[in-house]
Amino acid sequence: MVDLEAAVRYPTRKDDWLSTVAAGGGLLFGSQALTLIGSIMSMFLLVFAVVVQPLVTLVGLLVALPVFGYYVDVLRSTLDGADAPPTFADLSARLKDGLAVIAITIAYLIPLVVIAAASLVLGMVVSSVANDQGLLLLVVALLGVPIGGLYAVLSWYLLPISVALYVRDGLSGTMAVGRYRSIATDRRYAVRWLVAFAAWVIGGLMAQWLLVFVVGFFVLFYTQVVAVRQVGLGVRAAIDDDDTETTGEPESDEPTEESPGTPEDPDESPDDAGDSSPA
Repeated sequence: MVDLEAAVRYPTRKDDWLSTVAAGGGLLFGSQALTLIGSIMSMFLLVFAVVVQPLVTLVGLLVALPVFGYYVDVLRSTLDGADAPPTFADLSARLKDGLAVIAITIAYLIPLVVIAAASLVLGMVVSSVANDQGLLLLVVALLGVPIGGLYAVLSWYLLPISVALYVRDGLSGTMAVGRYRSIATDRRYAVRWLVAFAAWVIGGLMAQWLLVFVVGFFVLFYTQVVAVRQVGLGVRAAIDDDDTETTGEPESDEPTEESPGTPEDPDESPDDAGDSSPA
């Protein structure tokens, strides 16, 4: 079982947690504000829409990069066994990690674009042959939407694993197909991912309601950190078991000193402790 109270309180485990939340929420607000200003201006100035709007959007994305990088650092510290969240310390490292997250996300979006384009082309061909424009929407609805939706859910499940493997082993780690299989089929990762999914959904809804008061951006950042932490705990449990099976080290009945890299998980209830031990 997952200790939900400990999971929600994770971002507060450092004395300066308010400054971290303020920095993350402030960057999200700045990024969204730039994008919104650019969109409003482009409605009145055609030149702005063609020339300046893309630049403003790019700047807004750059402002949000440290936040994406911070999420990666939360994942990294969790995989390393840390109990407390990191801080916004190294901006250059945050930017690098943020770019890596965007690159990995784009890689996942490419097949979705291909699915959408293929269903659209197929629908156009069928409607042209049958001389019925209604078949275009029918093909897209029956093929593109279900297949695209299924792929989107699968991507949402696998994307955190890709980022975790990047954190652990670099870009080469994201190509390890066997790792994906062992982590994705691990029950503990599935449970943690569901908790993270709930945090994403609840945090997103709360943020939408509170955006008008600006505080929504800080709520969004907080819940995202909670979600990333849960994903990291699930990946860590699966990887630890996978590494033990790979080394083939036999289990010992003798008590051993706990490794400093894998301290007791404060987000795990006592009932779940047995599930975290190697099989």
